[in-house]
Amino acid sequence: YIRHGDNGFLVENAPEAWASQMIALAQAPEMLTEVSKASLHYAQQKWDPEKCADVFEATFAEVAERHVV
Repeated sequence: YIRHGDNGFLVENAPEAWASQMIALAQAPEMLTEVSKASLHYAQQKWDPEKCADVFEATFAEVAERHVV
C-alpha cells in the first residue's frame, strides 16, 4: 500500500535510517508536500466511508440473496 516517495516513506526501523529520512525531507520540503497530497488522495479513494458502505451493502445483499431459505 505504501510506495516509498510516492504516497509515503519506508525506512529501516533504525534511528539512523529515520534520521536520514527526516534530514532528506527537511532539505526537500516540497517532496513531503507532494507525498502528503498523494497519500491523502489514496486514502480517500481506498477508504472513503461512503464507498466502503456501498461495497459492504452490495456484498451483504449478494450473500443474502444466495442464501435465501
